[in-house]
Parts: sequence; C-alpha cells; structure tokens
Amino acid sequence: EGTCEACTMPGVSDYQVSACTTAANAVHGACGALTCPEEHFRRGCGDGAMGECVAASKPGADDYQTSALTLSEDREVAKCAELRCAAGKWRRGCGFGAEGECVACTLAGPAQYEASACGTDLDATVASCAVLAATCPAGEYRTGCGTGQAGSCVECSDTCPEGSFREGCGGVDPGKCTACQACAAGEY
Repeated sequence: EGTCEACTMPGVSDYQVSACTTAANAVHGACGALTCPEEHFRRGCGDGAMGECVAASKPGADDYQTSALTLSEDREVAKCAELRCAAGKWRRGCGFGAEGECVACTLAGPAQYEASACGTDLDATVASCAVLAATCPAGEYRTGCGTGQAGSCVECSDTCPEGSFREGCGGVDPGKCTACQACAAGEY
C-alpha cells in the first residue's frame, strides 16, 4: 500500500524531461543547461516547455549591437544613424554589430581645400589647391584657396608699369611684372 505524493511541478526556468506517472515523480531540467547551435538562442523554455532553437538576428552593414546574444534571448540591434558624435568628429567603423568610434574630422591644411564636408559617418575629403587651380581657364589664376576654402578663379592683371609685362600668371600664382629687355637699334 503506500502513500500518494504530489507531482513536482516545473519552475519558470525548467523544462520537463519526463512526466509524472503513478510510479515515478516528474523529472525536470534547467533551461540554462540546454544548448543551441552557434548564432541561435532558445525561445520559449520554462514552465515545463523545452522551447526551440531560433536563429539569432544578424546586424547589417548599418546596424550596431545594443545587447549581446544569450542562451535565451536574441541580440538587439539599432541603426548606426542613431549614434551621434561631438562637433568636428565623425563615426568610423559602425556596422555589422560594431558601434565604431568617433574620430576627428580631417582638416584642410594651408594649401588644401575641402572637396567634401565631414558628415556623421564620413570624413571630410581634402585636396590640393594646385589640383583645383589647374581648372582655371587660361589667363586666370586661383586666389583664396587654402585652409578648407576653394577660393575662386580671377583674371590675371595686365596692369604693369610701362616698360614691363606680366609673366607667370596661372595656377595659384598671380604672376609678376617683368621688365622688358632693351633691344639693340634695328631690333624689336
């Protein structure tokens, strides 16, 4: 004869290994002991249910991870565009789960201009004023180029003192007035 005992009920973090019978108590296992393949997590384990392994979310080219993948929860991701850097900085390396880092924008030097501005996820592009000066038409030179500014093309001046002419105007050089050579009698 014997006594009857209540079957053990699974906890919120347990799954049922075997059911309670008239001869044996139920056997339960801890959900944390169950494994899933790499890049998967177990959803729905607990209160007696074993749950199932589910493929984890994969961060894309413009996503960073905000919480890690665990045995029982998917990773969380957010868009890189939501991250901000301080003024004068841009975010490098954000995407495919990485948050990246804020780095200083490239600044144009004395003989450089900013070809494209620094953005939230793209550094500034700087180029040489000499390259830009080559775009000025004949008879013009580029002035005001440098330290980020592109400047503009202006006409070469033809104002020189009598007996001289402008030489070397073009590129980034306004040229200079050069004295005319004296010619011998009968020459020009």
